[in-house]
Amino acid sequence: MRSQIVISLVSFAFSSAVLAATPESSASENGRYRCQPNASGSGWQCDAIEANSAQGTLYVPVTSRAASVTTVKKGKAPKPKGPYARLDWVDRNQLSEEDQASTPAYCAGAYVEPDYLAEELRDLDPATQPILGSSIQSETTEDGHSTLTGDVVVRQGYRQVKSNKALIDRNAGTVDLEGESTYREPGVLLIGQETHINLETKAVTIKDAEFVAHESHMRGTAQQLEKDENAIIRITKGMVTNCPPGTNSWTLASKHIELDREQGDGVAKHAVLKVKNVPVFYTPYIRFPIDDRRKSGFLFPQLGKSDDGIDFAAPYYFNLAPNYDATFTPRYISDRGAMSELEFRYLHKNNKGIIGGAYLDSDDEFNGNDRWLGSVEHSGSLFNRINTFIDYATVSDEDYFSDLGTDLNISSRTHLLRIGQASYTSDWWRVITRLHGYQTLDDAITDANKPYDRLPQILFEASYPLKNTGLEIGLKTEYSYFDRDNDNLTGLQSAVGSRMRAEPSVSWNLEWPFAYIKPTLKYKYSKYSLDDLDSSFDDSPDIATPLYSLDSGIFFERAMSLFGESMTQTFEPRLFYLKVPEEKDQHLIPNFDTGELTFSYNQLFREDRFTGGDRIGDADQLAVGLTTRLIEASGFERFRASIGQIYYFEDRLVSLTGIPAIDATNSESAYAAEFSYALRSGWRFYGDIEWDPELERTNESSIGLRYHSNNQHIFNLGYRVRNDRQKLEQTDVSLIWPLSDRWQIFTRWNQDLIHDRIIEALAGIEYSSCCWSIRIAARRWINDDDLFLANEVEEKDGIYIQFQLKGLAGLGQSLEGILSNSIPGYREQRNNDFFNQ
Repeated sequence: MRSQIVISLVSFAFSSAVLAATPESSASENGRYRCQPNASGSGWQCDAIEANSAQGTLYVPVTSRAASVTTVKKGKAPKPKGPYARLDWVDRNQLSEEDQASTPAYCAGAYVEPDYLAEELRDLDPATQPILGSSIQSETTEDGHSTLTGDVVVRQGYRQVKSNKALIDRNAGTVDLEGESTYREPGVLLIGQETHINLETKAVTIKDAEFVAHESHMRGTAQQLEKDENAIIRITKGMVTNCPPGTNSWTLASKHIELDREQGDGVAKHAVLKVKNVPVFYTPYIRFPIDDRRKSGFLFPQLGKSDDGIDFAAPYYFNLAPNYDATFTPRYISDRGAMSELEFRYLHKNNKGIIGGAYLDSDDEFNGNDRWLGSVEHSGSLFNRINTFIDYATVSDEDYFSDLGTDLNISSRTHLLRIGQASYTSDWWRVITRLHGYQTLDDAITDANKPYDRLPQILFEASYPLKNTGLEIGLKTEYSYFDRDNDNLTGLQSAVGSRMRAEPSVSWNLEWPFAYIKPTLKYKYSKYSLDDLDSSFDDSPDIATPLYSLDSGIFFERAMSLFGESMTQTFEPRLFYLKVPEEKDQHLIPNFDTGELTFSYNQLFREDRFTGGDRIGDADQLAVGLTTRLIEASGFERFRASIGQIYYFEDRLVSLTGIPAIDATNSESAYAAEFSYALRSGWRFYGDIEWDPELERTNESSIGLRYHSNNQHIFNLGYRVRNDRQKLEQTDVSLIWPLSDRWQIFTRWNQDLIHDRIIEALAGIEYSSCCWSIRIAARRWINDDDLFLANEVEEKDGIYIQFQLKGLAGLGQSLEGILSNSIPGYREQRNNDFFNQ
């Protein structure tokens, strides 16, 4: 229940001087007249009444309706029809196109607030505004009693009340509305059968009340509703729900509900959650939010079932301050024991972060050992120039993530990243100071293959363009100290120490509308100071070599027609020449952070075939590439295809280990090609291939078909093959497909064809209505670390059930992370929010 549903009653206080306006100066000697509209409706006919008239009352209209009621804009909101029109419920086929687009397809309609106010009145505080009233008849007596009858309307600022009869006692300071009365303020509708208002204390009592909050899609009923002078609303025998009128799929009912607009929350005692009017859950006390403000309290629990048994968690949220909060989650896994998880978040003007941790005492499925996790994530800025970043995580063992998972913002990796850095950025240069390390999670990785920590790493980059010349001068420098556990290592693998690199450059950008040429000259230099090496190795080696490159491209285009549609076809040849003299004996330098790039079309035009700074690849080569595109008149790219190859003029002698690669003496590289064909209907066909003409085989290729529509249909089909030391052949199909406005299925099947086994199988179905949703899924999978193991690997199974009451909370184990990782395009679909609206 949102606060404005009930708090609107708080402000429903009338001024006796306004509602009881009686022009006594117009009375005759007897002080009694009866006034009614004349026959034409253009004025009033007033007749004197004898003094002995019954009740001795004076009938005086408050004012003519045409003159008194503030003008209301009409025509924007559709006029509700049907049995629930009184609750502002509009059936879907009666909604405007704009409202239909913003209303989920599974909702049969929506609450639409009528345009009862002029726009300029919507923000006016009623306490500062006069009260305007109108009725067909009014009667006032000299003892301070007034009666308004017939289509009574009273408005003060953005508040309005309608009734057939209003009784005003100026002496007691009360107003009583008889019969059905309707109260409105922006976003709120309240209907009651009997309303009593104390003008002095501002207390309000309404019997047999119904209320609607338009924006939150919530409604409710109350046998009696009371508002006191402190803006506290007390509901007796009431209920709330997010279901459409006439469909109480779920309700939260209680004999005592208290709502506090100032605090933004509600409390229900002895509350019962009913599903289809059947009680399913009871709690002696529950606190819940009535607006969008965060509130401390229990979140709905998570429940799951896997190989480890029942998994139950009951998170508790702490709203510590507007800019920081915490969530504590006690969790019980039946086969492992009890654990707890804590997450603390903070947000300031120039920085934000998350600190988290988890602990499981004496895991019964892990030889009784303790399991734990800790993490820190931070980003900040200072003076718009200095930026800081921290991403640190640590776990007790390599199996933590696969066994226990986490709701913290951490993912399972072979090497868990630990980084802290500060940077300064100016207009044309920047400097970064960084501490960079890892925790290796796989015990099967030997010490020799574990990555080095960089403690510290200092980077400097500068790029300065000379105006109106096309020349650009650049400089990159780095200082890093590399360290790791080397107690069991020998030779170069035991080396630790520092590396300093410098890379000055100058380039010339020559650009025309139809072509470009970019020659570049660089000089690469690296210097080492090494420790823990035996005497057979140089402890202060260096590398120095120049680099020359010439990048160029031409753009051709022509008009053409495809299937009767006008298009532009482009031909974009590209030449990239690279010359790097060989620097000998690089294999006698330790490999701190260097790897070889995966071959692809984009890799044809890179200056080095290595990443990192411990190898400088020798080259005398020319890369030739061609791209063609089909572009529609609107700019939409229908088709793109690229193909290229490198021609080598010298053998490539530099390698990671000192042993040249198998293809180091080839005069040409493999062909690299890629393509993409897209349709406006949402279909896209794409692929890439690396073909080795020397071996007459495909080194690596993939092909895929993808369909993503605006109405939440997703289909992905892919095939991937790789021929190297770790052969790979996989098929992957995934699907999210609405069967109707309310039913949707999702599935994924990822198959390892080499070992004939399932990598992941996932299937599920979900139902979503305007007031509740349910999602059920079954999953079988193996860990990523086991993909290349030829022997039998352990498969894991899980069943997931997620149930959500719209506007209240959810129950079950969330599938969001699993679906995001398993089905490409799922995150984009969540923006449309099929399940969570």
